[in-house]
Amino acid sequence: MSDVLGVSITGLRVSQNALRTTGHNIANANTDGYSRQVVDINAFEGSPTGSGYLGNGAFTAKIDRVVNDFVTQQIRSDTSLYNEYNAYNGLIAQLNDVLANEISSLTFGLNGFFNAIQNLTDDPTSISSRQLLISEAQNLSDRFGALYNSILTIDENAKQNMEAAVNRINSLTTNLAELNETIGDSFGNSENNPNDLLDQRDETIRELSQLLSFQIVEQGNQVNASVGDGASLVIGSNKTNLTFGQNEFDPTEPEIYLTGLVSPITNSLFGGEIGGLLDFRGDVIGPALNELGRIGIVLADSFNELQQQGITLNNTFGSNLFNDINNSNTAISRVLPSGNNITTDQVISLSITDTEQLTLSDYRFSIDSGSNIYRIVRLSDDAEVSSNIMPTSFPASIAFDGLSLDITSGTYSSGDEFLIRPTRLAANQFSVMPIQPDDIALGSPVATSFDIGNQGNGQISAGEVLSLTDSFDSPLPLLATAGQMSPPLLVQFTTATTYDILDNTNPGNPIQLNPPIRNQIYIPGAQNELFSTDIGLTTVVSSGTDLGLPVGSSAVGAGLAVNGYPAEAFTFTTTDPNTGITSSQNIFSTANASARTTASLFDNVDGVTTSAFNYLELRDFTVTLNSPLQINLNGEDLIPYDSGAPRADVPSPAANSGEDFNDYLAQAINDNSALSNLGIYAVSAYDAINSEFYIQIHSTLGDDLTVQLEAQAGEVIEVNDGTNADVAITGAGVGNVNELIVGGRIDVNLASNISMSSTPTTSGLFGAISAASAYYGIQANISGTVREGDQFTIDFNRDADSDNRNGLAMVATRDSETIANQTQNIYQAYNGLVESIGLKASSSEIKTESSRQVLTQTNNIRDSVSGVNLDEEAANLIRYEQLYSANTQVINVARELFDRLLNSL
Repeated sequence: MSDVLGVSITGLRVSQNALRTTGHNIANANTDGYSRQVVDINAFEGSPTGSGYLGNGAFTAKIDRVVNDFVTQQIRSDTSLYNEYNAYNGLIAQLNDVLANEISSLTFGLNGFFNAIQNLTDDPTSISSRQLLISEAQNLSDRFGALYNSILTIDENAKQNMEAAVNRINSLTTNLAELNETIGDSFGNSENNPNDLLDQRDETIRELSQLLSFQIVEQGNQVNASVGDGASLVIGSNKTNLTFGQNEFDPTEPEIYLTGLVSPITNSLFGGEIGGLLDFRGDVIGPALNELGRIGIVLADSFNELQQQGITLNNTFGSNLFNDINNSNTAISRVLPSGNNITTDQVISLSITDTEQLTLSDYRFSIDSGSNIYRIVRLSDDAEVSSNIMPTSFPASIAFDGLSLDITSGTYSSGDEFLIRPTRLAANQFSVMPIQPDDIALGSPVATSFDIGNQGNGQISAGEVLSLTDSFDSPLPLLATAGQMSPPLLVQFTTATTYDILDNTNPGNPIQLNPPIRNQIYIPGAQNELFSTDIGLTTVVSSGTDLGLPVGSSAVGAGLAVNGYPAEAFTFTTTDPNTGITSSQNIFSTANASARTTASLFDNVDGVTTSAFNYLELRDFTVTLNSPLQINLNGEDLIPYDSGAPRADVPSPAANSGEDFNDYLAQAINDNSALSNLGIYAVSAYDAINSEFYIQIHSTLGDDLTVQLEAQAGEVIEVNDGTNADVAITGAGVGNVNELIVGGRIDVNLASNISMSSTPTTSGLFGAISAASAYYGIQANISGTVREGDQFTIDFNRDADSDNRNGLAMVATRDSETIANQTQNIYQAYNGLVESIGLKASSSEIKTESSRQVLTQTNNIRDSVSGVNLDEEAANLIRYEQLYSANTQVINVARELFDRLLNSL
C-alpha cells in the first residue's frame, strides 16, 4: 500500500511543479525578456519483482527556458541597428527642417541682400538704398549666426543624448556583472539553470544593444561584453566604466574613454544609439558647419575684395563690408593644438589665400615622432597635401589647398599635433563691419578712352580691377596712391597687329614701362586682353652687353657680318606650389642666333612666353644719288634704278634736310611684301633734341636686321640700335658692298612659379638676370580693327559717384562660380547642402522604418519560440490540474484500501 501511496505522491509533486511553472509563465506573460519555461518530467526507475519491474512514479528532471540562441543574437543585432538608425533619423530630420525651411534658410537672407545691391546699382547715389544694403547685410549676418546656433543646438542635443547613453551603459554593465556573479553562484549551488536570472541577463544585454553594439562571448556560465576594437567592459563579475571626456584638440568636442585608457575609443564604437549619434555628428554636423562656413568665407571675401577695389562717394577706395576672413583672431581660431603637445607656447594660425580652392575637409598637422618631418593630411580622404622638414626659424608659412599655415613662434617637438579647421567656425564669425552709406564702393577706379584721331574702329572695354595687392599681399604701385593711377597708361599701336603699353605720365613723350609691355600681338576680331591675370607674373628683359651694336661693332664686307650673340645655357626652374618640389629645364642658345630663334626655344618651356623684337635707326645720310648708291635691308634693295641710275622719283638725300629721302625709304620698306611678311616696318621720324630726321626700322618678330650699303667711296650711313653709339657703314665704290647686322632683343615672361638663370651667371644677352613683377592688377580689352598709330588711354576714374560698374560686379557674384574650384556659385553651394541633408534625411527615414520592421519580425519570431501563449498555458493549466486531481484520487484510493486492510484485522 505504501508503494502505491509513494507513486501517487511523486505524481502529485510533478503536477504541482507543472502547475507552478504554468502559473509562473502566465504571471510573466508581459515581462520584458521573459522566456517561456517548460517542465521536463521523467519516470523513476522501476523496482524488480518476480512478475517484472513495477514503476515508482515520476519526478521533475529540470525546468527549461524555451530559447533559440540564434534568434536571441539576431534580436541584439537588429535592436542595435534600429536604435542606431532611429537616433540618427531623429536628429537629421531636425537639421533638415532648419536648413530647408523657407523662413530660416540662408536663401531668404541671400535674396534680400542681392536684391538690395541690384536696387542700389540702379541709383548709385541714393543714400537710402545704400543704408538698405547695409541693413540687408546685417540681416544676412544674423541669418548665418542663427543657422550656426541652430545646428549647434541640435549638436548639443546629440552630445547630451550621448552622455546619457554612456551613463546608462555603465548602469547596465554593472547589472550584467552582478548577474554574472549571481548566476555563477547559482550554478555552484545547483545543477539546474537559474532561468529567471538568465532571462534578466539576456534582457540586460538587449538593453545594452539599444545603446551600442557589443561583442558578447560566453565563457562557461558567464558572459563577457566588449565594444569597438575589443575593449572589455564586462569580464565575468568584473566591469570597467565608460567615461564621457573631452577631445584632445577641442574641449567642446566630446570623446568616450574606457576607464584606465589614455586614448579615446570613440572612433571604434558603432551601432546602437551612440553609433547613430556619432555617425550624425561626424557625417552631418561637421560637413554642414564646414559648408555653411565656406559659403560665408567666400561671400565675405568676394565682397570685401570688391569693396577694396571700388570707389566710394568720397572718391576713395572702399573698406571691408564684412569681417576680414584672415584677421588675427579668426586665423588663430582655425588651428587647435593637441592637449598632449609638449609645450604650450606655440603660436600658429591659418590664413585663407584662395577661397576657390577651399575644401570642406579638416586637416591634421603633425610632426613625426623621432624625426623633424612635418606632415599635413587632409582628413576627408587621408591625402598628404604637404610634408617637409619642420622650419626652425620663424615666422614660416606652409601653403596647401588655398591655405597658408603661418607659424609665428614657439617650440615644436616630435609628436606634436594640431587640428586645422579652415571653415568650421566661419558662419558664426560672419559679421558686418561698421560702415557708412557713402562708404559703399560702387564705382570702378579704372577709366578708359580712345583717341579721337584713331583711324580704326577699335573699341576698348571700361576696364576693371583684378587686385590691389601682389602675391605677397603688398600694394601694387599702379593704384597705391589715392585718387590717381601711377602711372597713367597709353596703349599705342605700332602696327595694325602690334602694340605697346606705355607710361603716359607725360602725354607729350610716353615712355616704356618698367618692365616693358611692348611688341604685343593684336588679333583683329578677337577680344584682346591687355594685361596678365597671373598675380605672380615676372618679366626678364634682355639687357646684356652683347646686344644690338655693342662697343667695337663695325661694318664688314657683304656676307661676313654676324650679330655676335654668344652661345649660352639657360635654366628654367619650376616650383610646385603645393609640395615645393622643383624641376628644371635647360635651354641652349647657339652662337649668332637671332632673338627670334632663341625666343622660340624659350617658348617650348611651360609657363614661359616671350616677345622677340628688333630695332635700328638709320641716321646721318652722307650720300648722294650718284651711282652705285644702293641701300639694302635684309636682302631687299630700297632704291630703284632706271637706265643705270637711281630712278628720277627718288628724292635727293640733301633736299629738305633729308626728310623727303627718309620718307621715301620708309615707304619703300613698308611697301615691300617680303619685309612685311617678316614683320619689318619703318617710320620716318624727327629727333627734336639733335634737330635731325632719321628712319626707325622695327622687326616685330625679332629677326636680325641686316643693312648693306653700296656707294661711292667716302659716303656714309650711320646705324644706331637705340641704345649704343652709332656705327658707320662707309661706301667703297662700285661692286663693293659693306654690311652691318643688328641683333634683336627678348622680353621673357615667367609664370608665378618659374624662375630663370643662365650660365655664365652674367649673360651676354640678359646680363645679371633679374625678374621684375609684371602684374598690374587691372584688366581691359580691345576689339575691332585698329590702324597703326591708334591710341587708347587707361587712367584713374575721377568721376565715380555715378559709376555702378563695381556694384554690377557685386551683383555678378550671385551667379559667379567661386566655390569648389569654380564649380559652384553661392546659391548652388547652399542648395547642394540642403539637398545633401534632405537626401540623407530621406534615406535615414527609409532605413529607420525598414530596420523597425525587421526588428518587429525578429521579435515576433522570438515570441513564437520563447513567448508565453496564454491559450496554450490555459490548456496546460487544465491538463496539469487534471493530473493533480488524478494523483489525488490515487492517494485517496490507496488510503481507503489501507483503511479496509486495517479494519479487517
